[in-house]
Amino acid sequence: MKSFNIKPTSQCRYDILSLGEIMLRLDPGEGRIRTSRQFNVWEGGGEYNVARGLRRYFGQRAAVVTAFAKNELGLLMEDLILQGGVDTSLIKWVDYDGIGREVRNGLYFLERGYGIRGAVGCSDRGNTTISQLTAGEIDWDYIFGDLGVRCNAICPGTVHTPSHDDRLNATGDYDAALEAFKSRQPMGRLADSGEISPLVLYLLSEESRFITGQTIAIDGGWSA
Repeated sequence: MKSFNIKPTSQCRYDILSLGEIMLRLDPGEGRIRTSRQFNVWEGGGEYNVARGLRRYFGQRAAVVTAFAKNELGLLMEDLILQGGVDTSLIKWVDYDGIGREVRNGLYFLERGYGIRGAVGCSDRGNTTISQLTAGEIDWDYIFGDLGVRCNAICPGTVHTPSHDDRLNATGDYDAALEAFKSRQPMGRLADSGEISPLVLYLLSEESRFITGQTIAIDGGWSA
């Protein structure tokens, strides 16, 4: 592999680039998956969601590295990604055999939780395109060399968010569930999102230009 070519922010094409699977998410609204005849569709993936959020809320220049089977579902997901303002030029397209025996695009069904009814999700992602990629199919020399992309990972502990509160409430005993989570933390408490976001912003800034290839835990000592 050629040498890293880390560039100043002003010379970079992107502020953030995500690598990971993106699936088509089907949402039955307030209904149930098993009885719904209509679904709203979204694009979704853990890494991509971060890139899209940074694009939407902070105006960051975002792109995604993923792989799609070249069919109508893949083209739909690409269009949804573009609607979110995320660059799709680094997507790897793979020919589709018409059946999905070799590669296919993944589906994820998510049913919202209400009150005591928890959220329900199920995925249909066997042989998805990105899972079938082999070494050399993504041009890392171009990404890390020519584009000068830096690669770092943030590993947070349990963070107190509205979504986490929903999960605690769904157990039927919020206080007991919260104490169980706290007991795993050496600091005896959960993190606040404001304790994670400064690290994200730092890694996106010019001040972190000499940091790459790092996994940074911000988990209150959990992994120590």
